[in-house]
Amino acid sequence: MKKLTRLAIIGGASALALALSAPALAAFTPRLDVSVPNGLGASGKVTIHTAVGPTDDTAARLVVYSPIRFTANGGTVGSVIGTADARVRAGDLGGAIVPVPGEIEVRAPTGTALVSGVPIPLAQLAIGCTGTTTHTAYWVFKLTAAGNALELAAFFDMTAGAEQALGTSKITFCLPPDDVPAGTPGRSPLGIKLVDAVLTFNAGTFTNPSTSGQYLWTSIWTPYNPGVGTANVAGTVSAVSATPLPVALTLKGTYSKARKSAALAGRISIAGQFLAGVKLPLFAGPKRTGLKRSGSTNATKATGAFTAIKRMVRTTFYQVRFAIPAVETPQICAALPPPPTLPRCVTSTVGAFTVLSNIVKVTFRK
Repeated sequence: MKKLTRLAIIGGASALALALSAPALAAFTPRLDVSVPNGLGASGKVTIHTAVGPTDDTAARLVVYSPIRFTANGGTVGSVIGTADARVRAGDLGGAIVPVPGEIEVRAPTGTALVSGVPIPLAQLAIGCTGTTTHTAYWVFKLTAAGNALELAAFFDMTAGAEQALGTSKITFCLPPDDVPAGTPGRSPLGIKLVDAVLTFNAGTFTNPSTSGQYLWTSIWTPYNPGVGTANVAGTVSAVSATPLPVALTLKGTYSKARKSAALAGRISIAGQFLAGVKLPLFAGPKRTGLKRSGSTNATKATGAFTAIKRMVRTTFYQVRFAIPAVETPQICAALPPPPTLPRCVTSTVGAFTVLSNIVKVTFRK
């Protein structure tokens, strides 16, 4: 997987789009992309973005695995460990796409979650979803959709046995069906169906490993059989997202009195690989804060090194920044083992990231 990050950045999403030739495969093609802090051993915010096409089959069950060598913490009872920003399709509202914001709370195993306005014991929900009440932590997503309070239970576990090949921890969700007749027990409120969800976990929930590499987040999805509210186990698929670590960007600057210019130089590397042929956005200003765009560096070399010359009339602060969105990278799916080791992989991404260099001060001299 050494070349995946470079392919994603330089090739772009359009060149790497995944094409599925068989019509049956297009009925359920969920997507995962994950963003983590850039540094080794870092424990900042982690964003997990899951998505399903509005016309895809409804997701019945989702399990998200953090990569091998990541550490994870299920939180303490009563704490809020992050936020959720989801969108759903509400069948009872004419198919409108509705925002569903909320927060992620850790609850006691003896607690409850609201299901259609009724408090249901978390242990009962766990049995129905995972087949056991033994979990490292019970999480409840406290959400609001079209003015209605909703709660969704999730179950956090450290992996054991064969599952450790997929990652160090997992989050399991079970979702209600939306396309069964209104009034059917267990139907989702408002006939809502997940379209996408951005889950942002607080610092300390996940911690990056201490060694460089490409780290794979894995999600396993099971859809419903359309219209009947039963899980289509045979239709289970996977979607994965690679997070390269570390992402490093350095900058230094000196003043050239003869040219009345700042001579800037630095280097960018991604998971130990150097990125060539990219002009990096440069920011400048008279103060360390409030820097504004000031052109770009020269294109990076094969060593990841770059330079820039900037005319000066006063002492100036400089910073280089670089960002890419999540990029579809089907080469990752192609490199994964076939079923039954892992359910058929339908989408794969390199996760989005933003990296900022250190800020350098170049002093102007007359």
